[in-house]
Amino acid sequence: SQFIGLTVSVTLADQTKLEGLVTGVVGTQLNLNNVFFFESGMAVPNFVIKGSEISDLKVISAHKARQNYSFQQGQSNAPQGYQPALPSPLSVPAPIISPAPAAANLPFQDPAILAMGEDGGWATEDVNDVRDDGEFDFQANLAKFDKKMIFEEIRDNDTTNPNERLVAHNKVNTIELAAHENKNHQNRNKPSPMQKYGNREMIIQNAQNANLWEGIYSEDDDEVLHPTNANIISANATLRRSNNAVHFVLSSSGKQCPCATPVQMVELERTAVSTFGISEEIIVDNAGRAGAQLAIQALGGASRLNSQNHNSLPLVVVLAGNNQAGAKALATGRHLSNHHVRVIALLLGKDRPDEMLPIVKSQSTAFQSSMGKLVNRMEQLITILNGLDSPAEIIIDGIQGYQMAIPDFWEDDLTTALSLIDWANHQRASIISIDIPSGLDGSTGQPSTLLSVVKPKWVLSCGLPLTGIINAYLAGNATRGDWSHYIADVGFPRRAFQKGSMRRFDQIW
Repeated sequence: SQFIGLTVSVTLADQTKLEGLVTGVVGTQLNLNNVFFFESGMAVPNFVIKGSEISDLKVISAHKARQNYSFQQGQSNAPQGYQPALPSPLSVPAPIISPAPAAANLPFQDPAILAMGEDGGWATEDVNDVRDDGEFDFQANLAKFDKKMIFEEIRDNDTTNPNERLVAHNKVNTIELAAHENKNHQNRNKPSPMQKYGNREMIIQNAQNANLWEGIYSEDDDEVLHPTNANIISANATLRRSNNAVHFVLSSSGKQCPCATPVQMVELERTAVSTFGISEEIIVDNAGRAGAQLAIQALGGASRLNSQNHNSLPLVVVLAGNNQAGAKALATGRHLSNHHVRVIALLLGKDRPDEMLPIVKSQSTAFQSSMGKLVNRMEQLITILNGLDSPAEIIIDGIQGYQMAIPDFWEDDLTTALSLIDWANHQRASIISIDIPSGLDGSTGQPSTLLSVVKPKWVLSCGLPLTGIINAYLAGNATRGDWSHYIADVGFPRRAFQKGSMRRFDQIW
């Protein structure tokens, strides 16, 4: 290996003389590049020689080969006066022999063999080359380093804005600090604000996104009681088919769950309110708590919604119509907001307060008191969502419900509702539909003539499942596995199920 990088002259056992650059020693073989055969005048790009075939070897120089030969077959690059003895480079012998041990005694010019560089390079294999240099004088060499001049040169050549450096993020805004000091100049006893953030404070924040969310609407920080952890999703309903009939079965008990028509649901609610003192606000609030519980479970529950999680809070979008389903959706958003979920709601008809149902108006006020963000135009919703640091994870569908159909909306609300349905279906967020997916008839399960239907992952039935859900399966508008079904206990009293056609519903509770 000590010959690598040297130009050598080799005489073979058959007295063939050649010259080349040593590129490697592999086992017993010597690898040469840029090889020139003196007798034949031929040049080859590389040549392999076994050691036992070498008769003599001389080091010519530590530089690369003297000539750059071309290696076209049949072309001679011999110096003038040489007569080629071989017809072509293909006839050059490639002996296969083993190296002679005497190779170590072959003559060469310099015992300190250098591996690289035309001037011999800096690395040698002889340790004596550096022993005579003496010990390295750290103090003398350190005195040659002018730190002040070096750092001044770095500062002069540095064009970075100091406010954009990472260390600048840990400093309080200098403008605010100067204003504070100027304001309190006369009061020497008043402490100055901190000039740096604390160890537990976020240094690099999503400030623009956070400020946008907090600045959408500024509401008073009224104290709102948090809902309890009571399980008010009474049961998960599973779809079953037998004898060409489709019905729901409660997962908790295995009992068949009957479905109610929209007319029966309206009558049940009227009886609960007028006869048994269960107000519409109680029914709506219980539905909202159930919807929030389902959404929180889908978001990851307590493992995500806790003070130790420093990631961005989850984002939920509520789509609410001017009907009872919209009121339930707003109540769901309010309970989620009380659990520190970011909630933004679009309320159809918000710009016409005189036409808004009382239950919807009261729920929208309560929703905003819980720091929820309320808009009434789709452009506002999309603009806000595009400015936030994370997309919506869940959409609450309360556009329609079972008390009305999409075609019954006011013209302006109808256009917005259809756009919202199309927008929701194209989002990656999972959708929870209140009572029935918007766009389907609550009784027949058929889509409206406009053919725009929300595609939910979950359907939350408030009190009882609707016949429209079963009929949607029977009509082929939904297949098993498209939706997961939950039934929420919204507070209907048992005595309300003991009148007439309602008796068959009493068995499931």
